[in-house]
Amino acid sequence: MLVREILKQACILCGKFDIAKYIAGQSSENYPLMLEEEKILLQAFYTVECELAMEYLPIIIEEKIDSNGFIALDILQERPLAIQSIMDSRNRKLPYTLTCEGIQTGIGSLKIKYSVYPKEKTLTENIQIPMQYSRVLLLGVAAEYAMLSGQFALFSLLDKKYRDAISYACRSKGGIIKMRRWV
Repeated sequence: MLVREILKQACILCGKFDIAKYIAGQSSENYPLMLEEEKILLQAFYTVECELAMEYLPIIIEEKIDSNGFIALDILQERPLAIQSIMDSRNRKLPYTLTCEGIQTGIGSLKIKYSVYPKEKTLTENIQIPMQYSRVLLLGVAAEYAMLSGQFALFSLLDKKYRDAISYACRSKGGIIKMRRWV
């Protein structure tokens, strides 16, 4: 799913139909104002995607790599945030040691699974959060955009829906919910 689609739907949820048309590429009226709104929307998107990836729903990448006992971090597709697992060709978990330069592990053909930090995106790029969580992402972006554009009553409503969607997604799909702590 493209970032453009999430942002268009977020604008519709916030009642900004003219901006939704601009984001969809259907209108170019009042271009300087629309360009500013696009920047705000992209900022809201990046903030929410980072929050979800770091706190609740990690972005997981899986790669197959031939190892000589050491895997340099530079040869991975993306810079890992956390290593989830390393498995050999027989799907057995292997022990590993993470260092600043790379990962010390077994020798052979390995499957490495790790989480990554999302990249900043443009309208035409794909989202990194898995598709089944696109509704959570949409509600979060809409809430963040409502807050940034001064629609505080709408923000309150959308933020509650966003938090409920996070809770449901984490409970039913194996995401991470932090334990509550009393001060």
